[in-house]
Amino acid sequence: WTPPGTPQLNGVAERRNRTLLDMVRSMMSFTEFPKPFWGYALETDAKLLNMALSKLVSQTPYEIWHGKPASYKYFESV
Repeated sequence: WTPPGTPQLNGVAERRNRTLLDMVRSMMSFTEFPKPFWGYALETDAKLLNMALSKLVSQTPYEIWHGKPASYKYFESV
């Protein structure tokens, strides 16, 4: 944890939050969903990030946390 009011001490989490907000803004502007859908967009983007590979590790965050690969059956292309 970090002391309140010191986001600079937790740069990794702050960057992840920024990435999430950028993804949500992009999704909301592209789809033109009403504002009440903002929470659903955030939840979806968080799931997408947790199921995506990174350059640093060979497993997704989901695989590390749950010990098994993620299921992508809920994500469809429209």
